Amino acid sequence: MNKSIKARSIKFKYQTGVSATGKPKYSYNTIGNIDSAVSDEIIFGMVEVIAKVQQTPSADVEIAETTVLN
Repeated sequence: MNKSIKARSIKFKYQTGVSATGKPKYSYNTIGNIDSAVSDEIIFGMVEVIAKVQQTPSADVEIAETTVLN
């Protein structure tokens, strides 16, 4: 069985406020269609550069992969 990465995306999570009960509210922004040939090191470098120019700091960052098994 072979494994190949079909697609990657980076998902940023931002705290945008607080609910009436005091729980945090979040918004998300996703950068998709990242070439599967891009290494993890380059993606982590991209995240660091993006973090430097954000007005609101990210509460969390996720890297999602869609993998195909043949």
